[in-house]
Amino acid sequence: MSEQELVKRCLQVIEEHLDDEQFNVKLLATRIGVSHSGLYKRIKASSGLSVNAFIRLVRLQRAADILLYTDSNVNQTANQVGISSIKYFRIQFVRQFGVPPSVYRKDVRQVSDRC
Repeated sequence: MSEQELVKRCLQVIEEHLDDEQFNVKLLATRIGVSHSGLYKRIKASSGLSVNAFIRLVRLQRAADILLYTDSNVNQTANQVGISSIKYFRIQFVRQFGVPPSVYRKDVRQVSDRC
């Protein structure tokens, strides 16, 4: 499996388990059919991220989409992407996007309304 195919497959598997807060690197490696260390090396080489950071990035990007395109509130959105701790969700969201989830929703919607 090429690196591009591996990343695509990882994204697919993560999306399938997006709302499962118990989903982790070990389960991803099992579903992909590679060892934990092999997955780590290949994801790190492809993305520059650890597998945990890669999974978190996918979750947060999906959360951003949910906030923009649905009426889900921040708590519902966090649960939909498998993050049960709202505090953790907000901290990670700010690290990724530079603003809290509620501000992100308002700012991006205001920009799109102007266009």
